[in-house]
Amino acid sequence: MQLLKEHESGSAGEEKDDYDHEHQHAATWFNLGVVAQRSGDLHEALEHHKRALRIRESLSQRYPTVSEFQKVLGHSHLAISDLLMRRNEFRSGVESYRKWVEVNRRLYAKQPDHLPQKMELASSLHQLGHFEEGFGNNKAMISIFEEALPLAVEIQRSIPNDPIWLRHRAELSEHLGNLYFKDDRFVEALEQFEQAFAGLEYFATQPEANPK
Repeated sequence: MQLLKEHESGSAGEEKDDYDHEHQHAATWFNLGVVAQRSGDLHEALEHHKRALRIRESLSQRYPTVSEFQKVLGHSHLAISDLLMRRNEFRSGVESYRKWVEVNRRLYAKQPDHLPQKMELASSLHQLGHFEEGFGNNKAMISIFEEALPLAVEIQRSIPNDPIWLRHRAELSEHLGNLYFKDDRFVEALEQFEQAFAGLEYFATQPEANPK
């Protein structure tokens, strides 16, 4: 089976049947959560997603080398984060989002040259930095944006005319410039402001390139 190819022990037979059952069971709970959310029942949606999460956590721990388990685990963390924030439970929502970012870190560590995974990690870090702003934690924001920026630079070099990543690159430099300035790191702030200005100037002179 494709998802078990990464599993080093080469499990088969009864173990494979158990795996199939649990994997599908988690997917069913996850889909029920999606349906409940679309129906407006956030409480029921959260309960369904939590059931899916428990199964996926168990699978990801038992099969740590199988990327698919990490991916679906991340999807559960992201879904729960969204629901918690919709319920105005911001702190808990951010904590679930941090777990989504951590899954992306693990997947990126396995495939550092895989562009889609690099993009997933960079964009999730960018968003996490904004969430941390709600706590006023400048040190956390600096650390997160410093992790995201080199990824965005690499992505922009891979797809130089992509307006979304041109914007990501400029915004991350702008965020870091402001944070460095508040931290009296003026030389570093200036360097980042110059990078941000170059990116924003590009959009000013070529408005058709602005992300829709």
